[in-house]
Amino acid sequence: MHGRRTARTFRSLLARIDHHFKPRVALNNLQKDETEMHLKVLMATVAFPVIATAGYAQTTTTTPSANPPAATTQTTPPSTVAAPQWYQSQPGELRSSKLVGSKVTNNADENIGEINEIVLASDGSAAAAIIGVGGFLGMGEHQVAVAFKSLKISRDERGNDVVKLDATKESLKAAPQWSWKSA
Repeated sequence: MHGRRTARTFRSLLARIDHHFKPRVALNNLQKDETEMHLKVLMATVAFPVIATAGYAQTTTTTPSANPPAATTQTTPPSTVAAPQWYQSQPGELRSSKLVGSKVTNNADENIGEINEIVLASDGSAAAAIIGVGGFLGMGEHQVAVAFKSLKISRDERGNDVVKLDATKESLKAAPQWSWKSA
């Protein structure tokens, strides 16, 4: 029943697409062939996800076997992967996705850079922030790594993250260039 309804809906969709994309001007034979080919490619592109979704949505039921499978004595080794531990957010926590791209200001409220990346330690804690200094649209930007704990992160009255670092733009430009060393 569901398959027939899906096929009917699909045929209706193809008819609408066919009607909508029919050429409304006289074309020579070559242009007609090209238009029909493009139309077929378009319909196939639309048809594939629709058919795949309909096929995936159909479920099959299995009947239980009269003879249950015999019990095996084979044991499986214990898993080395820990079971997931579910987590609830806590007040005062930060989201790295919101920090990346944040402006970094100094104590004089001067813009000294932008957070480009957060580096995580092997235990999952934030180890460093990679700050881009200078440059224009990423060109000529000097990237430096600062210890994450040296950042002072707070929220303004609108709830936006405010990132401060006790440094000047010149001191960050003079700092060693950050580069990722793969292990």
